Amino acid sequence: HGFLQQHHSIIDKTFQEVSVESIVSNLESFQDDEFCKTTLETLSRQSPTSLKVTLEGLRRGSNSPSVGVALQMEYCMAQAFMRSDSDFYRGIRSVLVEKSKDAVEWSPNDLERVTNEIVESYFAPLGEFEWKIPEIRCETEASKL
Repeated sequence: HGFLQQHHSIIDKTFQEVSVESIVSNLESFQDDEFCKTTLETLSRQSPTSLKVTLEGLRRGSNSPSVGVALQMEYCMAQAFMRSDSDFYRGIRSVLVEKSKDAVEWSPNDLERVTNEIVESYFAPLGEFEWKIPEIRCETEASKL
């Protein structure tokens, strides 16, 4: 059996939540499961902001009316992650530049301090830097009839 198939049941039980805090709580409830322990360890090293923004991006992307809308949303997210005050820069500096083995100093440093306003800022319009996906029409033989 593959990894996902082997852990399918526990993944379904733990990750179908509406918040990262609920997902973490679910994982903590399976303390004897090695997959849950490893997943919790991995999540604890990640940026709390990135975790929440990613979950919101997955939610919004799954409800996007088109691939184009989803790509525009992801472009906004990517631009926000590239801001010089973002956790992305903190992580890059810590791991690649300083080559630190210490935990990265995320800002905010825990899930509870990541507000809805912070998450929403990753989906805000970019004004003059907005990327508009060109509308592409595929012409097929059937559409010519």
